[in-house]
Amino acid sequence: MFGRFLKQLRQIALLVVIALWLPAFVFGVWTSWQLVALYGAYLMFLLGAVWNAIATGQLAQKTETKAVQKELGISTTLATAGLWLTHPLAIWDFAKQKSLAAFVPETASMWLALALLTTAILLIHHSTRTLGKFFDRLTLKDDHVLITKGAYSVIRHPIYLSYLLLFSGFCLLMQSLLALISSMILGGVVFGAHIRIEERMLEERFGSAYREYQAKTKKLIPFIY
Repeated sequence: MFGRFLKQLRQIALLVVIALWLPAFVFGVWTSWQLVALYGAYLMFLLGAVWNAIATGQLAQKTETKAVQKELGISTTLATAGLWLTHPLAIWDFAKQKSLAAFVPETASMWLALALLTTAILLIHHSTRTLGKFFDRLTLKDDHVLITKGAYSVIRHPIYLSYLLLFSGFCLLMQSLLALISSMILGGVVFGAHIRIEERMLEERFGSAYREYQAKTKKLIPFIY
């Protein structure tokens, strides 16, 4: 298990280097406290999800989810790529102009960003632990159980919410209105497609039990949506 964790750790470190450190280095802001805080936040966020997955079970092979990937389509794939490309856009904005500063005071956006990042980390840890071995790619296991406790008693997709909180916190800390708007639009496309497929799969598996669960909970935002 520890060997698998080290392998995932290398992949996560590479992702953080490519998405955050490299553009920050290019634009000369890689040692700013904001970027250093983001390196740590992204590592804690991604490591939490990976460690819980490794500790509780084996992720489905990518070949097992090929049909789902086909259903998601090229538009979702491009939107996912675009979502990660908002990171260099935000870092460029932070280094050159801070487009959000004209609308929101820097101190206010900083504290809101830190609150969102902290919430995202706590939520991803809680959600993956609550799912246990059922935390996986977009697929259902043979012995899958409908999880309705913890955050899942309030919203049906807390993990997707945690990613949106992470990206929003990142854009706010980078003072980038451009990246914030882009990430919300692209995130809506990506996670909207995943939610649509996941809810269909769960309804096909659990039938009326899942429809009753839907009636009692919100999709993504507590008490709102």
